[in-house]
Amino acid sequence: MPSTTAKTCEFCGKELEARYIDMPFSKDGAKRKMFVGYAECDCAEAVKAREKEAAAEAERERKAEQDAFYRKLEQAGVPRRYHKASHPMAKDLAAKVEGGQSLYVWGDNGTLKTTLASAIARRLVYHGKRVRMVNAVDLLIEVQSTYGTPLAESDVLAKYSKVPFLILDDLGKEQQTAWTVSRLYSIVNARDGAMLPTVITSNFRVSELAARMAACDESTAKAIGSRLAGICETVATDGGDRRLQ
Repeated sequence: MPSTTAKTCEFCGKELEARYIDMPFSKDGAKRKMFVGYAECDCAEAVKAREKEAAAEAERERKAEQDAFYRKLEQAGVPRRYHKASHPMAKDLAAKVEGGQSLYVWGDNGTLKTTLASAIARRLVYHGKRVRMVNAVDLLIEVQSTYGTPLAESDVLAKYSKVPFLILDDLGKEQQTAWTVSRLYSIVNARDGAMLPTVITSNFRVSELAARMAACDESTAKAIGSRLAGICETVATDGGDRRLQ
């Protein structure tokens, strides 16, 4: 048997047993053993140290998984402020969205619409779904940023039209022009045709949103209102502005 250097427990000083395994092959056919380490000491301090290291390793793995999840949320467009968002309605509504249902979440400022939408996004991302969350104003700015560049407006519109799950936040806050209405209609209409679920938040009821848009493009505004009314389950938030309480 090959010789090894004796090793003792760092806590109690006990000599540790050397461990060997039979080597499966040798050139001369003789049986040989290979040293594979030392047995763990069973003294209380050694056991405690191993348990502490196991707990630390579990915490490192948990932190790594959490960081990976937050990176996915960031890639999905969920604002960092809402990475830990929770809402009592999120579980049931996320299940509906995952099943193909679109939602129209409306209410006054500070009634946790974005919190609810973000909590839904968290659940979808956790379940491995491809999600994109975007503020309506930022979406339109992204479209405009393609002008005068090699990028195409149609590519931006397609990105939001084709993503499996879209969360469009604060619809109605954008400046109402024929241009903005037509771009939003393009996305809503494409997603309706493809039966892709969309979660929309707004300060306005669907009818109020359509009336705002109608000031610059009545026919397209009516079409958007009709699409949203037809495909979305309406979720009203209330309770006053939480930010001012």
